[in-house]
Amino acid sequence: MTGTLHKRKTKKGETYYTVLYYYDEYGNRTSKWQTTGLPTRGNKGRAEEILRRRLTEAEAEEKRKKEDRANGNVLLFSDWIRQWLTEVKRRVENNTWRQYEDVSRRHILPYFDSMGIELEAVNRETLQAYVDRKADKGRLDGKGGLSPAAIRHHVNILSQSMKMAVRNGKVSANPCDGLILPKKQRRTPTFFTAEQMQQALDAISGEPIYPVVYFTMAYGLRRSEVLGMKWDCVSYHTDTFHVRHTVTQDRVVEGKDKTKNASSNRGLPLNEDARKLLQSLKAIEEENRRMFGREFVDSPYVFKWPNGKPFTPDYVSHRFSKLLKKHGLEHIRFHDLRHSCASVLLYEGHSLKETSEWLGHSDYGTTANFYGHVYMGQKRGMSATMGRSLHAKC
Repeated sequence: MTGTLHKRKTKKGETYYTVLYYYDEYGNRTSKWQTTGLPTRGNKGRAEEILRRRLTEAEAEEKRKKEDRANGNVLLFSDWIRQWLTEVKRRVENNTWRQYEDVSRRHILPYFDSMGIELEAVNRETLQAYVDRKADKGRLDGKGGLSPAAIRHHVNILSQSMKMAVRNGKVSANPCDGLILPKKQRRTPTFFTAEQMQQALDAISGEPIYPVVYFTMAYGLRRSEVLGMKWDCVSYHTDTFHVRHTVTQDRVVEGKDKTKNASSNRGLPLNEDARKLLQSLKAIEEENRRMFGREFVDSPYVFKWPNGKPFTPDYVSHRFSKLLKKHGLEHIRFHDLRHSCASVLLYEGHSLKETSEWLGHSDYGTTANFYGHVYMGQKRGMSATMGRSLHAKC
């Protein structure tokens, strides 16, 4: 808290005012003006004394609130969020918790710590002000507001923490209900055609990540799924491989025997090229194991460096982007290779249901929402079929 003296003209002449600067209950930096009742002429010393006294009183009040907080007499909303983070850590995946913790540490906690608002005092207006502030100028680099998707992540944390407060009898209702959120922006997926995918494969032939890119294109795998492929997931007897392990990266690289959802855990048939590529990779791995000896990193993963260390997710995405730029190819995200696979399958006449199962979507609607515009080509074919079968009098 800071303060200063200001002069204001009144009907009785120019008067000294004290101005104290602090953060209000919505986290906005604001000021409190109070007259000293003293004319500016000859009263600067007395006015400064009044300012010092008011600052001392205000700071003492802030100190009292902090002591109440330390003694457990006051439960601040920011402290409640910290309690929620501790509790939820036992129930969610590590990478999910790290995302919760990161958003809270960088955005939510600084905002509400500065407010010093108690849990019981939080209402819909309090949280709506937070949402509006983040939508307007929430980026930490100062370059505008956060995206609607990012704000929904924030509100999810706020809502879950308040749900716990309702369950524990701290508050009677969840003030997140009814919040007005920025309109969600639907992103139209970008993708390569079959010709563009082949062009990209030809361009990066010989690159370490070439096999990763091929499997992602051919099977529409998520990055976590393709890098989670292990040798025990491959069966040459049935010419199949199973998607059941994933590798993610959020500050740390983490592997787990779990897919995004139940539908993502799926078996897929090996085409001839995929089979030969895997056999080649296995032979290269065995040769590298012999060459590196004790320095070889023994890993069950398929896609790796010559020393046996698996590729990290971020490396694959960054390297893929650089390779596209190097060869003058259109820029798409690594994840867009998954969209590319879907678009080719739909273009070649496979149904949305078949494509949904191939991609491991949790429901048919997800595929329809993402690729309905691509599937329109097949619908036009259906329309033409019916047009040839029926003739209307016009």
